[in-house]
Amino acid sequence: MKLIRDKYIDTIEINKLDLTEKDDTQKLHLLLDKIQEEAVEFLESKQKDPEELADLMEVIVAWGQLNGISFDTINHLRKKKHKELGGFEKFIVLKDGE
Repeated sequence: MKLIRDKYIDTIEINKLDLTEKDDTQKLHLLLDKIQEEAVEFLESKQKDPEELADLMEVIVAWGQLNGISFDTINHLRKKKHKELGGFEKFIVLKDGE
């Protein structure tokens, strides 16, 4: 079973689709699988395809929404952590075992 974007339904044969209602646990598992799939696709693009990064972000936003976390909340927390802890601009690395 593979999660697909909503508008793809028009391009796929109906007998290949599982349109049954999913409970929240099933939805979470589908989204987590999709996050992993999109992360792999992003990595395989050698991190050069911004569309793959956008796909990954779309699934993360959907996961947040399912868990009652809005995009605005995620972005606010990201900015807050960046202000308090910094980002990853300096590429500081912790040595193994330290």
